[in-house]
Amino acid sequence: MKLLRSNIWMGILILMIFSSCRDNFIDTSVGDKMFDDPVVLVETSINGRIIGEDNAPLQDVLVDVEGETTFTDENGFFTVEGEFNKNGSYIKASKNGYFIGAKVVNPHVGTITFTQIKLLTMELTGTIQSSTGGSVTTSDNASVVFPANSIADQSGNAYNGPVDVFVKWIDPSSDQIDSEMPGDLRAINSDDEGVQLATYGMVAVELRGSAGQELNMADNTEAELTFPLPSEYQGIAPSSIPLWSFNEDTGYWEEEGTATLQDGSYVGQVSHFSFWNCDAPFPLVVVSGTVETENGTPAGFVQLEITVDGIGTRYGYTDSEGNFSGKMPKNQVLNIVAKDYCGEVLFEGNYGPYTEDTDIGTITIPAINTTTISGNLVNCAGSAVTNGYAFIEYDYFAYNMPIDDQGAFMSELFLCQSVDAIVKGYDLDEFKVSEPIEVTTTGTVDLGTIEVCDEITEFIKITVEDPADEIVLFEWLYGGFNPSGQYFIGSEGQDSTFVQLNLELDELQTGTVNIESIDFFSFELSNPNGSFFFCNSGCDGATADVTINEGTGGRVKGITELVTVSAQGGTDEVQITIEWDLTEN
Repeated sequence: MKLLRSNIWMGILILMIFSSCRDNFIDTSVGDKMFDDPVVLVETSINGRIIGEDNAPLQDVLVDVEGETTFTDENGFFTVEGEFNKNGSYIKASKNGYFIGAKVVNPHVGTITFTQIKLLTMELTGTIQSSTGGSVTTSDNASVVFPANSIADQSGNAYNGPVDVFVKWIDPSSDQIDSEMPGDLRAINSDDEGVQLATYGMVAVELRGSAGQELNMADNTEAELTFPLPSEYQGIAPSSIPLWSFNEDTGYWEEEGTATLQDGSYVGQVSHFSFWNCDAPFPLVVVSGTVETENGTPAGFVQLEITVDGIGTRYGYTDSEGNFSGKMPKNQVLNIVAKDYCGEVLFEGNYGPYTEDTDIGTITIPAINTTTISGNLVNCAGSAVTNGYAFIEYDYFAYNMPIDDQGAFMSELFLCQSVDAIVKGYDLDEFKVSEPIEVTTTGTVDLGTIEVCDEITEFIKITVEDPADEIVLFEWLYGGFNPSGQYFIGSEGQDSTFVQLNLELDELQTGTVNIESIDFFSFELSNPNGSFFFCNSGCDGATADVTINEGTGGRVKGITELVTVSAQGGTDEVQITIEWDLTEN
């Protein structure tokens, strides 16, 4: 039975790996709006995948998680690490030619968080003249009507000329709405109260001028916005409904006006453009639980569908330890369905109604088909690798498999069908890597003895001199220009470490350049004052040698001078040396 599947509401789930467990409590606010939920900062990592409307991965998408930025790789994959709010961390994804994408996740300590965001293509809907106004309509009958002389540039100055209008309707009955819509429908009503929404449809609008510049509505003007209403909502939708705009800076929907039902569509007046939403608000409680197999094994990354009659369905995944948590409708029965990697139903049951925050305990599912990956790492002399790990990557999941003192590793993957994966071994003492091994996961896969003999040529190395410690990063290296125009290089996700260097460069050039800032976050280094290092305002004269490598897209290669940075949480100074070589990135 289909229950208005895309009237989405609650925020399930997922969190990231971490070995530290410090929570910092801060009063929560969005602008001048206050909420009941405190900001609880946990040291954690968040990863995910960005895809397009064809479900193909999108590379070089700028991802911002609470101020920590990175870009997706060729698989659309990203990872960020830092202190994030377990009561809701806001992720924003942007790329030229697409409407922004956004999601809110609820990270926990000691697990791995995953989310997926679909970016909607900005396709030209129509062009109007600002002096006369006009209307544009999509193929699915979403429309915008502009009055004359109602367009302004980003500085608020009147704009005169052609206006390209990009409009995208998001169908509230679509099974894809969870990944297509921005945020998780947490909202601020007109009384400055935090509420959750059930959507009856969304429309995204972007305006561009003759030079491609961003435009918006002029002060004291309004456009008329029409939201088509699918047939399954006809007869049950209210005659009028609050209008909400999406705040791209905070991730909250904000109540602004009302739409009325006219000839089967909602019509309302809006004073600016972003995503707009026709939604009904409702009260919430926090519901959490754990999913385990019948043999007691945590069921990580199991898909959950939670449906409320008359409100809709929300989709998500358990974290790596089988946990889920989120805001759900108060005084409503929750139908919870767990599915495996292939979409087959593993469990279905009803829970609630709940009048207060509730832990529903453990949901037990049948044993999921698993694949066991094992092997043994040896160095070029045939001796066991004792300081290293095996790295596995498949689809949009990737993680390290620890080795014992004999170089052996073993990992159990919860998969309902075989997938293609890549396994590599690393020797941190000898600075070596194995040849990539292609694996098809089925049953038990014993890779036997893996020789780790190839030189590592792409790396970032961080050495702390006092107290002495060192990390070498091999995976997920990247480089590019950040929004402020500085070139940066970095690595993320591996060994619970994040590092990024921002260089004083408006464009890539050969020579010695200054390092503008360094961000460095790790749980591994034995720093008594904390494990987040940074430097700003020139980093005490630190420099980098830059070469432009033809044929590789202009990557950075060099070695920094010794730099002095301050450790967060203390006044004592530590010294770190950072080297990098990204010639093959």
